[in-house]
Amino acid sequence: MNLRVNPGMEVNVVDVFNRKGYRFKGVAEVHESGAVLERFTAIFNKGRLADTPRQIRAVVLMKVLSAHPLVSPGYDGGKSEEAMIGEWQTYYAGTHPANST
Repeated sequence: MNLRVNPGMEVNVVDVFNRKGYRFKGVAEVHESGAVLERFTAIFNKGRLADTPRQIRAVVLMKVLSAHPLVSPGYDGGKSEEAMIGEWQTYYAGTHPANST
């Protein structure tokens, strides 16, 4: 993936349990130097991360051109949100037993 050659970008944000969220589509801007990079680096390294500052080589900003709801195909059969949440909570508890309490 090279955003300098093809700046088209999509970000999906989904709740892992109810399997709903949003799809954002837009155009990326890569900042490898300058004020944007410096500002985000300062914010990232501020506060609790001050003990372990990270070297940030670039920041990507996305100009959002469209945003739409995103719903899992699991709902296509008429499953309720409560059933979907229960199914994924059970799945997660089975794959991560230490976190099931």
